[in-house]
Amino acid sequence: MRVILHAHAPHWQLGSDSGVVAADARCGVHGFGVWQHALPAGKTTTTLQHTGELVLVAPGAGSGKVWVDGGPMRFVAPCTLLLPAGQIFTVTNTGTLPLLLLWVFTQPPAAVGTQEPAPARHGPK
Repeated sequence: MRVILHAHAPHWQLGSDSGVVAADARCGVHGFGVWQHALPAGKTTTTLQHTGELVLVAPGAGSGKVWVDGGPMRFVAPCTLLLPAGQIFTVTNTGTLPLLLLWVFTQPPAAVGTQEPAPARHGPK
């Protein structure tokens, strides 16, 4: 059993997006990773693509759009979004409060046009 305090967890940064690394190989989890991200109201993530499986969980309240295949797919939290491997996408917060997203993946997403996944930085933001 291990408790990871998010105040002391590494953070990820990808384009203008950042959040907490809730679990990955550095804390003994192999085979998948978990990020936490609070997307500000009215903001859109960097354009992303991933090579593995990706699940986005919106556990709280709020609403948004996932732009896939050139068009939007609207959602209202709480919900789970399943994105197939290779998908290019962005997420837009259409609500008035930050939209909490939990990213659960087998391979971290990368900004389109790069081959590098989000680098983690250590310590609080």
